Amino acid sequence: MRRIAAVLVGRSMARVAQFVAFLLLGRMLDPSDFGWYGILTASIVLAAQIGSIGLRQAAAVWLGQGKDTPGQVVANLLTLWPVLSALSVVGVLLVAPPVGAVGLAFVIPVAMLGAMAVILMQGVLLGLGRTTAFGLTDSLMPMLLLVAVAGFALTGQASLGAVLVALAGSYLLAGGVAIVMGLRWGGLARPEPSRIVPMVRHGFAFAVNVFLILLSTRISLFLVEGLASAEAAGQFFVGQRLSDVLGEVAMAAGFVLFSDTVRAEDRAAAMRANARIAAFVLWGFTGLSIVVMLLAAPLVALTFGETYAPAVPVLQITALAIGPAAATKLIYPTLTAQGRPLIATPVILVGIAVNVALSLVLIPGFGLTGAAIALVASQVALLAGYGVVLKRRFEIPYRTSLIPSLRGDGP
Repeated sequence: MRRIAAVLVGRSMARVAQFVAFLLLGRMLDPSDFGWYGILTASIVLAAQIGSIGLRQAAAVWLGQGKDTPGQVVANLLTLWPVLSALSVVGVLLVAPPVGAVGLAFVIPVAMLGAMAVILMQGVLLGLGRTTAFGLTDSLMPMLLLVAVAGFALTGQASLGAVLVALAGSYLLAGGVAIVMGLRWGGLARPEPSRIVPMVRHGFAFAVNVFLILLSTRISLFLVEGLASAEAAGQFFVGQRLSDVLGEVAMAAGFVLFSDTVRAEDRAAAMRANARIAAFVLWGFTGLSIVVMLLAAPLVALTFGETYAPAVPVLQITALAIGPAAATKLIYPTLTAQGRPLIATPVILVGIAVNVALSLVLIPGFGLTGAAIALVASQVALLAGYGVVLKRRFEIPYRTSLIPSLRGDGP
């Protein structure tokens, strides 16, 4: 718990930086540009996750279970790094907004190289139990971006193109630091191509699931842009992202639990302990969501101005998903640490289906409010589905992951 608390504090600081940068960007960019910024950044994150083919988790499992030496894993990951980055760039370019071909030709490859390096080296750090170093690699990019955005705010020189260049630079610097840390803690041996294929095969299922999890919350943004407009997407991005930032704090803690579980001698006991932690996170973050709902109107007005008034109901509604989303971000990594990465895939697909179906029905009639309702429903469905998996596969009672308790499951 102490290590989780430390990572939560570090992640919270990073999210504060991300939040401040987010507010400044909302002030500097008009809703349409802000919507395109949200779509492009979401595309980069999604492409990096699927493009990494689950090697963050696979590398952690490989090292946690002693299947390869750290230096060998680092060498194999660095061999794959430029190849995976290039393939991911192609994916982003297919959905990139029209902000200028020359600008995107620079921004996307640079950002992807950095994002991919962070993801791959985090697998090494998690497998070795270096959670503090993991936390630093996770926090550095938003910190660097905040510095750049603050500079734009002070000089009054801000445009979508300039912001995207700053984003790319932040990713690249964070990626460089991640590589240095991976080399420091893991060392470097000669690449072993024969060991790459088994690790890739093991990691691909992780990649699919992580991609689907990220898509389950970000698909709403794409649906709003497609069914409404880029300006509407910008309004939705403000409300949804404000609540999502809090939920993402739990993601780093989930990776710590993954690291601990994959190296645990008794994984069943670790699974039960993690389910109990998820219950505390669920209700702790639900308490935060109430505060967000009450302060939504003045928060949006003071930070973004009246231009983003339509984002207020979006924030108030999506705040209801903060607790369930935070709990699922803890439960999922511990499920995959059991060595069965596809165990939760059906549940994730159900959550996405709920979001898409409700969005298609509600957005045409209710606009942004309908999209927010669909998002909340999908996160509740995801949490309920994980509860079923815990009960059926691990015989963990529903109350363990839903009701906080300092005791074990009991008879």
